[in-house]
Amino acid sequence: MTRLDDAALTRLRAAADTPDLGDRYEVRGAIGHGGSSVVYAAHDHVLGRDVAVKVADAYHGGGAGAAPLTREARVLAALEH
Repeated sequence: MTRLDDAALTRLRAAADTPDLGDRYEVRGAIGHGGSSVVYAAHDHVLGRDVAVKVADAYHGGGAGAAPLTREARVLAALEH
């Protein structure tokens, strides 16, 4: 039986807690959380800028919580900066 050292366990725990957002985003870490989502600091490689990415708990196994977040995303997408 192979044992992992503390540093390896720490890296594995961090990887398990980080969503896979594909090649576009490099997740840098969680910056906030609420009842139905977590907000991560990330770097968008396509746009070349730092962004915040909100990930619904639905990402981690589905659920009814996705509908309100979809509405919120549509409202935010309609905003002009």
